Amino acid sequence: MTTIPFTRRARALAVAGALAVSVSACGDDASTAMSSDAFGAPTAYCDDVITLDQLFQHFNAEDPAAFEVALAEAVPVTERIVAAAPAELAEEYAVLSTAFSQVVDTGDPAPFFTAEVDDADDAVHFHNLANCKWSVAEIIAADFEYAGTFPTEAGPTSFDLTNAGSEAHALLVARKLDDVEATALDAFNALESEDDLPNFFEDTVSVFAEPGDTAYGLVDLAPGEYIAFCPIPSGTTSEESIGDGPSHYTHGEVTSFQVSSTRHRRR
Repeated sequence: MTTIPFTRRARALAVAGALAVSVSACGDDASTAMSSDAFGAPTAYCDDVITLDQLFQHFNAEDPAAFEVALAEAVPVTERIVAAAPAELAEEYAVLSTAFSQVVDTGDPAPFFTAEVDDADDAVHFHNLANCKWSVAEIIAADFEYAGTFPTEAGPTSFDLTNAGSEAHALLVARKLDDVEATALDAFNALESEDDLPNFFEDTVSVFAEPGDTAYGLVDLAPGEYIAFCPIPSGTTSEESIGDGPSHYTHGEVTSFQVSSTRHRRR
């Protein structure tokens, strides 16, 4: 619970990295598929985008070994994404792949911290929101509360977090385990330490946004009861400026919601 989720730039690293690996592995066939005029199988593409996002939502940017393992797990998923990617996103995916290649060559993550990479990531997400038939939960984080509407239906969902506060905020969403009898909020409040969270909840979404920024996390929500909370220490304004105060959820930035039904999905 104390780990600060990575920003959309780290997500871009994950996507670009996996794409670069899969393009290299697939050779000319992958390049041809990427430039295809056909959107391919929309449901399969959209599902794979969620799978890839899930793989990297808890990626530790300071652990090269973990990143290598995550990339290996992501390769078959990204091969399918490249094969099904719509032609209108070829330029954006190329930007992410180029940035990743530079990081691999130099070992310096700086190429990901550019406006071009941010714009490519935004364009891909905007396109997917318009075409993937996901539910969208638009959540606003302030100091110290959430506003917006949390989902009530199971299925593919994008949690889009806007930070309207003066501090950095996160949205961590966790599903209460089926054998926990207490309500999600009561179970969360009864935790003796943050290390106990996995004994009562399973992580589903992790999103981080600095003041004035917007970020997103994707998940295929299962029915159940969920907790949403911000673990960021008070006084944190960015990933480089970490505060030393109590976590935001202790100030009231925590809520619960129920997901009880499965909506119809396009096939």
